[in-house]
Order: sequence, then C-alpha cells, then structure tokens
Amino acid sequence: MKRKWMRGLTVFAVIAGLLTGCGAGDGTKSMMSADTAAAENGAAPQEYYDAGIAYDSYAMNDMAAAEEIAVELESMNPKELNRLKTEMHRVLAESRKEQEKESGNWFNQAVVPVLKDFVEQSEACLDLSEDGVLEVTAVIRNRGGVDINEKDHRMKMLLLLANHISIERCDEDLLLVLAFELESFFR
Repeated sequence: MKRKWMRGLTVFAVIAGLLTGCGAGDGTKSMMSADTAAAENGAAPQEYYDAGIAYDSYAMNDMAAAEEIAVELESMNPKELNRLKTEMHRVLAESRKEQEKESGNWFNQAVVPVLKDFVEQSEACLDLSEDGVLEVTAVIRNRGGVDINEKDHRMKMLLLLANHISIERCDEDLLLVLAFELESFFR
C-alpha cells in the first residue's frame, strides 16, 4: 500500500511541476505556456503529440555542426580552403567506395537469394549481369510465363525495389527483366 501511494505521489509531483513550471529555473516556462515551435538556448525542438513530446535532437546536432563549420570556413585563407577541398573530395570518394561495397554485399545477401528461390520454385532460368559498378539486371526466363501470386511476398518486395521492370518476349520465352540501381539503396 505504501509503495502504491509513493508512486502516485511521485507521478502527481512530476505532473504538477511540469504544468506549473515549478523547479524550472532560468526563466524557462511551464509545459502549458512554453512556445512549442521555437527551441531555446540550443535545446532540441519539441513537438507535442497526444502521447507525449518528441524531441528532434538529431536535427539540432546537424544544424549546430553546420553552423560551426560555416564559422570555421569564414576564418580560413585560400590555401587552407584548397587543402580542405582536396581532403573533402578524398573523404567523399572513400565514403562512396564503402557505400558501393556495402550496397553490393547487401544486394548479394538480400536480393539474390530471393531471386534464386523464385526461379527454383517457378522452374525458370535466372541471368544476373552487372551493368556497371552500381547497376545489376536480373532476367527471369521461362517458357510458361512468370506467375507471382499473393504468397510471393519477397518477390513482390523485389518488384518494389527494382528501378525498372519490363516484360518481354524472346523467341518462345517470356522474360521478366528487373533492373536495380544500387546507388538508390544508399541515397
């Protein structure tokens, strides 16, 4: 019984403090009278919802970092700016290579097995070709056509991932061509 009362009193005290602003020093306002659109003193922007408050600290960190970089850039001389530009291009190129590698690995681990399973179940043939570093084309070839039913959830998901889909006829075979641009996976 004592524990129940203590918890009830604690909750009541917290709610009363939030509503009245008690204990919020430095001139901050209570939750009921605070300006919800503007962040004060570098605090994260707040949005009120029926279920509570959402803080967007990620956006504040990005904005603060951008402002800090802008201030530093203003104080740099042309030689320093050129060195920074060279280093920036190196870092971006390195990051792009890492993203390309990760996208290729992800494609091979997530997409290729689904294609292979579908081809095996539908007794079709699969041709995979890389049309560049970040482009892969999957061609599913079958004489009887390609049937994707309501239970083929993973294959339907691949249709959504594909950047281009075409259905073609080649001799006696029906082709389902799925083109994937891996770059779109990490944009």
